[in-house]
Amino acid sequence: MSDRFLTNQEKRATNGSNKKGRPHCVVRHQNTTVPIYAGDVHGKVRYTVAFYLDGRRERRMFTDLDEAKREAKLAAQKIQQGLHATNDLRPAERESYLVAQRTLKGLDVPLTSAVEEYAKCRERLGDIPLLAAVEEFLHRTNGVTLGTTVPQVVEELIAAKEQDGISDRYRLQLQSTLGLFKEDFPVPIMHVKSDQIDRWLRESQLAPTTRNNRLTVLRVLFNFAKQRNYLPKSEATESESVRKVKPSVTETEIFEAEDFEKLLLAIPRRDCGGSD
Repeated sequence: MSDRFLTNQEKRATNGSNKKGRPHCVVRHQNTTVPIYAGDVHGKVRYTVAFYLDGRRERRMFTDLDEAKREAKLAAQKIQQGLHATNDLRPAERESYLVAQRTLKGLDVPLTSAVEEYAKCRERLGDIPLLAAVEEFLHRTNGVTLGTTVPQVVEELIAAKEQDGISDRYRLQLQSTLGLFKEDFPVPIMHVKSDQIDRWLRESQLAPTTRNNRLTVLRVLFNFAKQRNYLPKSEATESESVRKVKPSVTETEIFEAEDFEKLLLAIPRRDCGGSD
């Protein structure tokens, strides 16, 4: 192999004279270098070519140094070709790219998707560190079954109440209110917020008493979801944050005894008929 592919370090190196952990020699091709390590295996010297190619760490062992150099040269050429294939990334940029790929190894997530998701999270979180937000979320949802939808909880609630032997009237009340609610909220129950519940109740344009009755049913639903570990048990439910409406006050007039007497005397006599 021509010396022009080797660094000065390789030219100065001698067998057994390298410090532990340092390469025996380094093969260079343009801006790319590939190290060769020497080690003793069962009393014989083995040469290991180590490099990253397409995001994966490659290690190839040889008994002959010249063969190891030829392999290192070929690897350096492939890596350099990869640099040109990725918009002529500089070596440091290429290394960052490879490190990112190695970090995602095992997650089955493309690098572009990971970067896009991270950017969206940072945009929504602002100055809040992403890791801190994730840890807080995991703390709040510890033991919670995520993703359970409102329709699922409604079905489970009605089935449980029927097993408890509820009255037909109460069953109809649950089915009426919750039937409408699950149609308008076919989403995970953990996603439903208090302002959405309040708006849903107001848009019904029902009398205050009827509206309060519906809210009572919704609180039963959300408390049931908490019992089933569909909502955090350590927090108040969103339905509890919605206030009930005060029914309008009806003016009541109080009549004295003499007032009743006047009313009775003012009632016209009725002829019921009959003989003299």
